[in-house]
This record gives sequence, C-alpha cells and structure tokens, in this order.
Amino acid sequence: MAKKVYAIEPEEANFLILKKNTQSNGLKNIKLVKAAAGRKQGKVAIKKSETNLGAHKIITSGGGIKMIRLDELVKEKVDVIKIDVEGMEAEVIMGAKNLIKKWKPIIFWEYGVCGRDKSIFEFLRQVYGVIYRIDEYSQTYRKINDGDLGKMAGNLMVKRQTRWGWGQVKDIRIKKWIKRWLKKYPLTLS
Repeated sequence: MAKKVYAIEPEEANFLILKKNTQSNGLKNIKLVKAAAGRKQGKVAIKKSETNLGAHKIITSGGGIKMIRLDELVKEKVDVIKIDVEGMEAEVIMGAKNLIKKWKPIIFWEYGVCGRDKSIFEFLRQVYGVIYRIDEYSQTYRKINDGDLGKMAGNLMVKRQTRWGWGQVKDIRIKKWIKRWLKKYPLTLS
C-alpha cells in the first residue's frame, strides 16, 4: 500500500463523495485537497456537466475555486501521478514540471483535448524520451509517434526506462502492475 496519496478534487459533490469513500474505507494515508490542479496558482470556475459527475470542466479564468500547482503542494518523492481532468492534462503536467524532472514518476493520463497542446508532449519527451499509449483491451502499451497524436484518444503513460528498454510492447496486466508499483514506491498522486 502507498504511504501517502494526494487526492485532488475541485468540485463540491465529487469532493464529498471522495471524502466519504476515504472515511468509510478507513484510509488514513490519503490527503484530500479541495482544489483544481493547474499550471499556475489562482482562482478558477467549474463548468458542470448536467449528465456526468466525472465530466465537469475547469474554466481557467474567474470563479471561486482554488487552483494549485503540484510543485507547490507536494514536497516529497513522487512515484506515480494519475490524471483525469477533462482536457486540463497539459495544465496539470506543466504545474508539476519540477516534480516530474526531479523524480520522473510514472504518469498515467487520459488523452483527448489536451493532445492539441504540443508543449505537453515536447516536455515529456525531453524528460522521458518516449510516450506510450495503453491499450485497455489487450492490456499492453505501445510507443506512439508524433503522427499518432492527432488521430487518437485514450490513455497514455510515461515511465522511467526499464531493463527492457524503450518502445517494446509488454503485456502489463494493468491492475496488477499498478499495485506492484504502489507497493514498491511510498508516495503517489491521484
């Protein structure tokens, strides 16, 4: 089990659900943060989805929601970052540049709207060299090229180089693999 998890959620109803789940399951290692994560600190607003609690979006100007940078929030070693922020992925990653450069954590994130912002990919390639697409059906990951970015959506990953080298397809049985990493490394971000 991870020593510490930062769970960041800006929307009130989702935050209350997160808090209740944490308390109901007796999880003492989770630090709940009611804020949005982004490139800079400040205040933002949320555009709420009427049909899906997981599809709210941050509007980057105005509003009363606190926005934080992960570089300012987290001072410990980081091993895993998981991002699902409805198009703000580049903002979150750019607000964690120092953490990423220093610790090179495994990062899982959804790919969609953020893909139009090439700065995220340029930065991650400078730090990691390779970006992978996770195929949820076959539970494998494959190296992606720049030409792939405009044609796809899905889940992406970057990680430290392993003994297998870059670019090889490996069967990762995603849930078991994540559990192994969480046991091996003490601090995660959610």
